Amino acid sequence: MKKNIFTSILFLLFISLSAQSNDVFCEQVSALQQLIKTEHYSPKPLNDSLSKGVYGLFLKTLDPDKEFFISKDYDLFSSDTYELDNYIQAGTCGFIDKYIETLKERILNAKAIIESLEKETLDYSGRDTLYFDADKSNKVLLDNTQTRRLWSKRLRYKIATTALEDDSIFDHVKANFKTLVNNLKIKVLKRQLCVLDEMLLQNGGLEKFVKESFLNAMAAYQDPNSTFFNLSEKKLFEDGLSANQLSFGINTEKNRDGDIVIAYITPGSVAYENGSF
Repeated sequence: MKKNIFTSILFLLFISLSAQSNDVFCEQVSALQQLIKTEHYSPKPLNDSLSKGVYGLFLKTLDPDKEFFISKDYDLFSSDTYELDNYIQAGTCGFIDKYIETLKERILNAKAIIESLEKETLDYSGRDTLYFDADKSNKVLLDNTQTRRLWSKRLRYKIATTALEDDSIFDHVKANFKTLVNNLKIKVLKRQLCVLDEMLLQNGGLEKFVKESFLNAMAAYQDPNSTFFNLSEKKLFEDGLSANQLSFGINTEKNRDGDIVIAYITPGSVAYENGSF
């Protein structure tokens, strides 16, 4: 009996915290819509056209390479295609929960697939096709079988290209291919698992990422140069514009492999004048 009561209390606490979090999100959606309406040069009307546009941008941000969501997820989401404008107008934001829960489930599923591949011998025989532009391939994963197949192909490709990057002598790579890929396998798979873990924890958590992705879609639909900044991003942006900000003029970011790379060099900065970055 005590266990049931305790479980019920935890469930109610979760519902309460989720509701409070969505209240903040609703306030952000409302504030952003009001800001667009009053301050944007030419705000687009809040109608079905806006809903469809924001919906497309939002999903593309959540899964740009079509590697997580499967067919039934898109079926679940499709009811929002022409409803987002109504949600914004009414101030109802519970719709966001299904995107958070589904994306988390798919990322955890991808992790499970990669962890299982660690125990398998990867097959490099035969021929495979791998698309690098999700929009051009225009394919949606039908089920978990196709998801597993996609991750297997991508990771095998990544292991093979890493072998070529580490050893530029093609004949040597060809002669020692099996040994090289076996040595690199765990390293490459662990790196991909780190990337997925970071997705779950990035910027304060997956929930924050999904909600801010929606806010960004709202802004980007108005024009490509409109972007939503949270407080941290706003501070970094303002510091970057400040004439008194002392820096080397290098902005970094993490690429898809989890490596930190130089994303931008400020013209006229120390790094720019150095010329070797």
